[in-house]
Amino acid sequence: MAIAMVNLFSYPVVWSFFPSLEPFQILLGRYFGISSFIVSLLYGLIMYGRRKDSSKKIIFVSLLTFIGLNITGGFIALWFGYGNRLPIAEGIPYRFTMPISEVFAVVYEAWLIATLSLGQLTLKQSGILSLITNATSLIFGLILFGTSFLT
Repeated sequence: MAIAMVNLFSYPVVWSFFPSLEPFQILLGRYFGISSFIVSLLYGLIMYGRRKDSSKKIIFVSLLTFIGLNITGGFIALWFGYGNRLPIAEGIPYRFTMPISEVFAVVYEAWLIATLSLGQLTLKQSGILSLITNATSLIFGLILFGTSFLT
């Protein structure tokens, strides 16, 4: 269950924040990306503070946090980014954002899984689990979509 909760917050960062840093992104997309990154960091801090709670309470707080922070972040992104439709030409190339997003996912998920496992998994065990799941996802995605991060 902890892995599912962690993925609720890491997935939007990998798929919206890091791509929003690439060239030719609209301002609204960049603000949504920044919003997802801030939401994931706040969630990590909230869960670290509640790491001793029962699993039912952690799930409840996770879902409330996910809904509340994403609605708030979405409104803030819309407030600041609405209306500008011209893409921003500057940005970081995909060959840099993709590997950085994968490193973020592994580190963030490992830390949160270790935190939410209530001492059942060490940081090293959580890191190995996170590395295996994210590497599998990356390899499957590259095979399925035929994308190379060098392009």
